[in-house]
Amino acid sequence: MAVYNHTERRNHIPRVVNGSLMSEQREQLKRSVEHRLLTSCATTERDQSRILAIGRIIGEGVRWDSFIYESNRHKVTPLVFQSLKQLCPTYVPSPYLEILEKQYRANVAKNLFLLTSLIEITQALSNRGIVSLSFKGPSLAYLAYQDIGLRQFSDLDIIVRRDDYDAARRFLQETGYRLVAEYEWESTLVHYGTMVRVDLHFSFTPVQFPFRFSLEEIRSRQAPLSIAGSTLDLVSPEDMLLLLCVQLAKDCWGCREHPIRLAMVCDIAELLRHHPELDWAWTVEHSRRAGCHRILLVGLSVAQLMLAAPVPAELRRGAECCKMDRLVGETVHRLTASHTEKPERMSADDFHFAIRERWREKLYPAIYEVTKRIPPNDKDYAFLALPKSMRALYYAIRPIRLIRDHVIALVRSAGVRVKDALRRR
Repeated sequence: MAVYNHTERRNHIPRVVNGSLMSEQREQLKRSVEHRLLTSCATTERDQSRILAIGRIIGEGVRWDSFIYESNRHKVTPLVFQSLKQLCPTYVPSPYLEILEKQYRANVAKNLFLLTSLIEITQALSNRGIVSLSFKGPSLAYLAYQDIGLRQFSDLDIIVRRDDYDAARRFLQETGYRLVAEYEWESTLVHYGTMVRVDLHFSFTPVQFPFRFSLEEIRSRQAPLSIAGSTLDLVSPEDMLLLLCVQLAKDCWGCREHPIRLAMVCDIAELLRHHPELDWAWTVEHSRRAGCHRILLVGLSVAQLMLAAPVPAELRRGAECCKMDRLVGETVHRLTASHTEKPERMSADDFHFAIRERWREKLYPAIYEVTKRIPPNDKDYAFLALPKSMRALYYAIRPIRLIRDHVIALVRSAGVRVKDALRRR
């Protein structure tokens, strides 16, 4: 990715540097001019008041190299370019506007190529009797933005039934995709020639963050979209809203592994802007049945707070009545935290416990960890050799072996500290 040198900012001549911004160049995004400009531009809503707001922010002095870097990091460059180009092109130094335009055009070309790949994959899976659903990527771009060029994405997310998961993965591998990562709920595959990346799922969320969304029910509410002689099935706006809010909460919970980006909030805000007919009664009722009503309220509140998304007043009041301030504030903090700040103020466990509604879901991560740790492993078998007929005893031996290992670790740590103390003398 291209990154730009701060030293040439005065002359408005950006110098492209390979790699990422150096640590001394990383500027604090939170509450900065660049952050306010980013949130003002990351929308399809363009009116006179927005022109005035953007003009005032730019008048404060923008570090354009840092701004472009952050727009790419948050995956909102297409929205930013269109806003600046249409509303106030004369406010932006021409070299930087040209860089944004090049990145925008490259994104459009990439997205169209990924759309073609998606249609080919889903049709081929269907021909083999494998039911699949695309729930992000090109499908979300058309549904939320009604323009494939306005969303910045780099892979294809496809979900299949659990029973079809192995067959779908084998098919992809037989057609030139190599397995590069495997998790309990998805696999990542990359094509040898085209470098198209596919995230193949059998669940919308990881095992530790469970949701019981029915693939068959979501597919029953899909609507087909005709594109250049082909058909792309789009998830209903109501289902997509719930999926996006769950995705935001899931990524916020696991932000140390996968930093959350402003684009996730843009997806929610643009979906609401382009679908005023959304059935709110059904969405609220379904969120309660799925156990994600609190997650829905947090997602809507963040989108309204950061991007002025058109959220119904009764739902805004519902979020206030449910005392969502802490969760909303934590999500906004994780979205806007600078490189020098800790990305979270609540621990992952505290965040999960607070945002889930049912006790079995609140406690699931802890239960999951316990169940993963209970079964004996090779270390237990090596600790004491037993015949196969007595294998059940390893469940009793495992705690003894763990206590022994813990004591040994403590003794070694104490020995190291003693040696350090004697060396300092």
